[in-house]
Amino acid sequence: MRPAAHRTGPAGGRLDPIGRAFPIAPPRSEGEDRSGLSAGLRLAISDTIDLPELMPRRQGPDRGENPAMKSDRRSPIERMARIAMLLGVAHLTLAGALPAQDTKQDQEQEAPPAARPRGVPQIRGGQGDNPQADAEEAPPGGLRLPPENPPGEIAAGPAADPLGPAAMPADAARPPVARPADPNMPIVPQWPFRYELTIASFDGAPLAVRYYPSQLGSTAPVVLLVHDLGPGRSSQDFDAAVADLENQGIATHLQQLDYAVLAVDLRGHGQSPARSRGSVGNPLLRWIGDLQAAYRFLLDRHNRRELNLAKFAVVALGDGANLAAHWATAPGGAVSIEGRTSDLAAMVLISPRPTLNDRPIEPAVTALAPRLPILLQAGAGDAERSALADALRPTIERQRLSRVTLTETRLPATNLLRFAPEATTPLIEFLDTTVKVRADEWEPRYNLDPVVYTNVRVTNLNDEAEAEAQPAAAPRPPQPPAEANEADGPGRSS
Repeated sequence: MRPAAHRTGPAGGRLDPIGRAFPIAPPRSEGEDRSGLSAGLRLAISDTIDLPELMPRRQGPDRGENPAMKSDRRSPIERMARIAMLLGVAHLTLAGALPAQDTKQDQEQEAPPAARPRGVPQIRGGQGDNPQADAEEAPPGGLRLPPENPPGEIAAGPAADPLGPAAMPADAARPPVARPADPNMPIVPQWPFRYELTIASFDGAPLAVRYYPSQLGSTAPVVLLVHDLGPGRSSQDFDAAVADLENQGIATHLQQLDYAVLAVDLRGHGQSPARSRGSVGNPLLRWIGDLQAAYRFLLDRHNRRELNLAKFAVVALGDGANLAAHWATAPGGAVSIEGRTSDLAAMVLISPRPTLNDRPIEPAVTALAPRLPILLQAGAGDAERSALADALRPTIERQRLSRVTLTETRLPATNLLRFAPEATTPLIEFLDTTVKVRADEWEPRYNLDPVVYTNVRVTNLNDEAEAEAQPAAAPRPPQPPAEANEADGPGRSS
């Protein structure tokens, strides 16, 4: 098929093969090229079709025909396909040439890296003293670098530890350990020691806690001590002398066995006021929130590698045992973040009641028994609590490490642990075989809720024992309560 010739149109223009007129490009000076294409690309296009905008007109002897077109034996479809391909290459070449030119200009105007500030994009002020800075615009999209010296100094690592010594002086310059006669002098922790401080519960209510750190650090097992509920009960019950432990408190004894220990004053007990905020009117729910706040404190110490929450146990007395069981079965109890399982590895329930605030303990224990080892301990002479222990025995002892123990005494809860002969032996053995021997490696936990500490005080336990000692009198073992007071009254435990 013979290609159609270019014909002359009106006003000096030319007609394309289908009769459409387009103007002839004006003459250019020698060497001028306004097409933006390379010479090789223009030659390739000119071999396919005569484009007057790209090359001078070439006329042949036969009525202006292009000799290249005359000798081209390709079909129109093949020529059009080649034209489309070459136009696409031209488009890509133009698109790539513009950013390259802009980049070259930016490199010429860019300051040396050492003199370039790492500031955030500035907001236009319009009437500022520095018009050049006011006219600076933020780069489109992407992350913004923080300023080199931001206000308030962005932290480069974890927050400062409220329990860590701030700028502790050298050993030779350290002040002496404080004595009761000189309470204003700073106290340097000397092993063994404990922290007494205040944390905030879920609703902001202050909770007094006692924290006994371990020397094992990130491999240390940890025990949360929950006292009985009622007048006169507090975390100090775990510092009271225990006959079986050579008049040591259970908290101090566990610390010497390399456990990290936390004892909390539930609201309305000890040094924790009874105030509450929000719409939570059920005291049981408020106490459950207090236990979760104590767990959050342990979570913070875990992330500081002071203990290992994979070796976490709870020891609870009396009504506090009922409370601990309900907390462990509540959604989110002892759970660091949604999606994880509970960190509880074992529970010790000493003299729980059948019900607390009209909520029975049996469903909670039934739910916990398949999940973790449980030690339930009660006095054989306490009819109500020993009957509960016998009723729960088949459920609890299905787990290989769980067991129910009855001690030959009528004493309940706190007094059972302090005065009953060999009452602490099954407790210590149970903790050693369920949490202390666990081989779980330390791993960080997410803690999205900040833990705030106030009223931090350090007590060196050896100095406390020396201050309480009476040199003139021989130490006197603790005495159990009178026989008339052994049994509990209605709604009260000791």
